[in-house]
Amino acid sequence: MSHPAPFHGSRAGLDHPRVIKNFDRGDEFDHHSDHPQEFPPVNISKPLLNGAQAVQWVRKALEDGITPYPPNSSSQLFIPRELLSGLMTLKTISQVVDYLSCCSNLPPAAKKQLAQEVCFGGGPKHRPPCKKLLAVLILLNLEENFVKLIKGNVDDNNDDGINDLCLPLHVVSESDGTKNLKCRNSKHNHHAINQYGKKQRLDVSQYTYAVMSPYFTKPPNQHVHYILDNNDVLPIVQSTDREPSGARDLKRNKGMSTYGGFSRVQCVRFHHSHFHFDSEDLPEGSKLFALKRLNSTKVDDFNIELASLLNCQNGGNQHLIKLLFTFEIKGARSTDSSEFCLVFPWADGNLWHFWKVYQDPSNRDDRTIWMAEQCLELVKALRHVHNERELDLNRLPDVDEKNLELYGRHGDVKAENTLWFESENILVMADFGLGRLHSKISASNDTKSLAKTATYRAPEFDMADGKISRACDIYSMGCMFLEFVTWHLQGWESVDDAFSQHRLEMDHHTFETDIFFKIKESSGAHKTAIRKEKVTTWIEQLKRNPHCTPYHIQFLDVIDKNMLEPNRHKRIKCSSLQRKLALFVETCHRDPSYYKEPAQHLVHPN
Repeated sequence: MSHPAPFHGSRAGLDHPRVIKNFDRGDEFDHHSDHPQEFPPVNISKPLLNGAQAVQWVRKALEDGITPYPPNSSSQLFIPRELLSGLMTLKTISQVVDYLSCCSNLPPAAKKQLAQEVCFGGGPKHRPPCKKLLAVLILLNLEENFVKLIKGNVDDNNDDGINDLCLPLHVVSESDGTKNLKCRNSKHNHHAINQYGKKQRLDVSQYTYAVMSPYFTKPPNQHVHYILDNNDVLPIVQSTDREPSGARDLKRNKGMSTYGGFSRVQCVRFHHSHFHFDSEDLPEGSKLFALKRLNSTKVDDFNIELASLLNCQNGGNQHLIKLLFTFEIKGARSTDSSEFCLVFPWADGNLWHFWKVYQDPSNRDDRTIWMAEQCLELVKALRHVHNERELDLNRLPDVDEKNLELYGRHGDVKAENTLWFESENILVMADFGLGRLHSKISASNDTKSLAKTATYRAPEFDMADGKISRACDIYSMGCMFLEFVTWHLQGWESVDDAFSQHRLEMDHHTFETDIFFKIKESSGAHKTAIRKEKVTTWIEQLKRNPHCTPYHIQFLDVIDKNMLEPNRHKRIKCSSLQRKLALFVETCHRDPSYYKEPAQHLVHPN
């Protein structure tokens, strides 16, 4: 059969109208720097008696506050923003200016004006603030050069002096081998600072990056993409390379992650003064983030992933994973390319982990309505992905009808990709980026290999004439929901072992698998997909469970007859599934006996 050609490029992604490209490491969003009282107060060990003591105190506090990451690093250092804001106040800067010999010829009024300009900017020359620069110079015992550096060279129109908007200063190798410092404005020359010795120039560069560690946020209805370089230091205070608890088979998911395929995911903790998110984007009290680093350095691959995730944020569906922000590190991995990263809230686990945590009957019995509501919300989330995916794909220049069916789906619905957030007590759908599908197809050039080993795969993947479409997502969700009901009625061990072992059969490839269907070969070369008899007997067994209620029976019927239908043309559509599950939830709330009283000998009519 012919395969749809993988599409390339995107009209969205970084060109999406809601995307803000940020080049100043988040300074434009960090209002705390202008209002340091919003940070917890910095402890001061003793009162400031004079300017000399102010300089010594600032230097000592900065030295103590330098944060390396990894912990033993001597080059990856940052200084927390709350420390800078707490130290470099107008009062402290005034004491420093009053003390410095380079300011001794200034009258008191001029010193006061200079302190104001250093702290807040302004003045006759409309100078930007310079307090971060002053902090760096104090740290390196170069504070007496402060006035010379901020004044610049009167003989050079491109040297107006250094200010905080110039930071960080990066090292540039000149044609004669000299390593000079340059600022963010490529037209600026900073002659005075390049008169320093080589080590001093390198130290200045390192510590200007340290005071410019990024500040992350998400403005309402917008998405910030930060542009960094390979000398930038992320404000990480803790990290581990791990998945949310509950990975069922790490070998099966090798090279892929719960937050999206073909990437490496770290659980990181950012310094608390380097981020701010509203509670609707990040649960209150959350301190951990999922930092996903894409393996691909191609901007097209990143754009496809970003476009899909951004459009699926429309509507504020809390059961779809929130993309908080993205960034790229130019020159990463010792190449001219960028490393692309996406950041999400860190989940307490996935659905597989949830089933294990709440395996005790006393924990399961109270979860009936919750399960009904969460399954409904996951169907709504899947429908949202389908709808937004179609809109997104229609914006791409090289997507035909076959592409729309293939790419216009989630592609990997399973318990491992359903995240559990304990604080909000909700399940959230993850790993629905187009980039994963695109990368898999590009790598194999075979759409049938997308899920050959997946337990939840639909029969279409094993049929020569099978069409991969959104109906595959419905089938996969049906497999997950059947495991969900199994957990609720019989507990974790039934899901983890008994049901899986019960389904094991030799497939038509002569492999023993626990998939939910089998291929029946008839006369000639014709093949038909049918439901495994063992799946049917398992469903019947669940219906006979003494704790099975009318709700369970009706839900199992929908799973059995509508979702796990081998013929994709007869499989239920997402909209119809949503209506059915909404009716179940409504009935649960209206009539508690519907989900509390055992069905016993109740036979549900077809």
